[in-house]
Amino acid sequence: EGRVHERVVVDGRVGRLKATLEHRSFQTVREYWPKLQSYTTLEAVDAAAASDPGRGVLWARPMGRFFKMYVWQQGFLDGVEGFVFAALSAYYEFVRWCKIHERKSNP
Repeated sequence: EGRVHERVVVDGRVGRLKATLEHRSFQTVREYWPKLQSYTTLEAVDAAAASDPGRGVLWARPMGRFFKMYVWQQGFLDGVEGFVFAALSAYYEFVRWCKIHERKSNP
């Protein structure tokens, strides 16, 4: 359910996996760019009813995302890959909020 970052909706019993489930939505940075463009646009359209995020969000949300992924979720333990993923995630937040702001400023 959902257009971006879908979630599973279950009608019935739910069990537990006995093994770890790894979710790798992309293997390379090159694969990541089209998803970033598509997903951030969809999220900006979906946020059309929300209020204008304001300028503070444009720097606070990306920084918060980086801190959450790199420090709080210990991405630093993954070396360069952890840093790159946290940085790309922060950039994703920045682009998303720029597109939301743009849609609010130029309806």
